[in-house]
Amino acid sequence: MINILPFPNERKHTFAFLNYARACSPVFIDTDVDMTKILNLREGSATLAQTKLSIITYFIYAAARVLSKYPEANSSLLGGLLPKLAQSDTVSAKFALDKKIGEQRVVLPGLIPHANQISLQGIQNTIDYYKLNDFDNIQEYAALKKLQKLPLFLAELIFGLILADLKRRRSRLGTFSVSSLGHKSINSFFSVGGTTLTFGLGQIQSQAVVQKEEIKIAPVMRLSMTFDHRVIDGAMAADILSDIRESLEKFCE
Repeated sequence: MINILPFPNERKHTFAFLNYARACSPVFIDTDVDMTKILNLREGSATLAQTKLSIITYFIYAAARVLSKYPEANSSLLGGLLPKLAQSDTVSAKFALDKKIGEQRVVLPGLIPHANQISLQGIQNTIDYYKLNDFDNIQEYAALKKLQKLPLFLAELIFGLILADLKRRRSRLGTFSVSSLGHKSINSFFSVGGTTLTFGLGQIQSQAVVQKEEIKIAPVMRLSMTFDHRVIDGAMAADILSDIRESLEKFCE
């Protein structure tokens, strides 16, 4: 028996977003990151402040500061006959959340404006705000709630019109995106977050690595990156990913 069901209202924002994101010309690269220092810092923060910062908090802190040095990548593109680029003078991070709206499990966005200027604890506080509150109690989802009540074709049309405004787009999508599936046995994954750069954080697992010509066991995380080839090229993308890797391995607040 097959049940034919209407498309869930709770997933209309995902439907509209994915149709919008099709315009991206994605290229995929990845690298491995030695997370020894980050894990040690997490344990230290838990001891001193009685709170453990999340891996994604450290990543957003490091990536935002790296991206502030690459204005070309910290840009939004409006395609069409007369393409335009909007370069932002600040870095805003969008991160993905696994939440429920009623009984429907969905991915929802959280936004950290000016992420390159905020402390680790400030980033963690924003993440906790989105994670710990119910969908109905998060005021930033007011527009999304209205979108979910519209017919699907109209929701998609309005979503596209909103994002056609490059200045408004930054306040909806940020200037880079990040998702983490590291809580499961996922090594790497690639997605398109509607921004020029989208990062994926995989699980941290013990691996043999060579350090100073010696083989050691270290906690290693696969870090993936999708970049929009319409905006930047592979050489810059490789520089950015390498710089973020180095920033994590030599993390300094």
